[in-house]
Amino acid sequence: MTRVITGMVFACLLAGTASARGEEGANWLVPLGSAVSHTAHICQLKDGATMEDIARIDERLHETLRDRSVTGLRQIVTPLFAVNAGYDYLAFMWSTWEEFGDLWNWITGTPEGQAMAHAWDDYESCEAVVSSVFPLLRQAVQEVSGPQVATAEWCTRKDGISQEQLGAKHRSIADANRENPLVAWWGVGYPQGGARTDAFPGEFFHLVTYRDMAAYAGAKQAIADGGWRERGDYYSAYADCTGEHVLSVQNVFRGNGR
Repeated sequence: MTRVITGMVFACLLAGTASARGEEGANWLVPLGSAVSHTAHICQLKDGATMEDIARIDERLHETLRDRSVTGLRQIVTPLFAVNAGYDYLAFMWSTWEEFGDLWNWITGTPEGQAMAHAWDDYESCEAVVSSVFPLLRQAVQEVSGPQVATAEWCTRKDGISQEQLGAKHRSIADANRENPLVAWWGVGYPQGGARTDAFPGEFFHLVTYRDMAAYAGAKQAIADGGWRERGDYYSAYADCTGEHVLSVQNVFRGNGR
């Protein structure tokens, strides 16, 4: 289980990619600093099944989500640079916590929901985890039709660092990067259900999204050119972290909110 969860690293566009309208005008699921629910299915394909098989069943799900006027975001995530990932792909669903509750009441409490939940059984084996993610930074970037690039990293607070001190540090980093054109989204997440203590390689995780690989490369060049000082301060004084996995993220369903 630990190997699977370590590979998972929750990287994605999270809570929706911004429209070109900006923070105030964008139709975000939640305000900055508020919690959005993130359900992650960690999946391995069975017996020669392909992602084309999964996409065919996914479309049935997306039709149901549209019929139910779900406002969240669903994504398919595959590893790019991720040693010991332990999965074939990840399926992410982002929604408000209220909508999460409504959707799972339908899944667990109706024959239609149960049929939908088991539609993939012959094609894949999956585990599921739900987390609260708190967006701290998001840019008004133009949406793209192709996959984006995301990274994630598990971390644990250092001894003597309170949650309040850690939160203040995260907010200061976000404030310093408000005008950074390379980072499309950054947030911090905390597992809520689906795994017991020590199943994860940390207490919380950082999620960063980039428009494309060129933006990701530019951000890494900026770290090499001096940004490592701020990064090093965080690692030495605030948290012990595992290192980043890099993934490709494709939006496959988008409701009215993001």
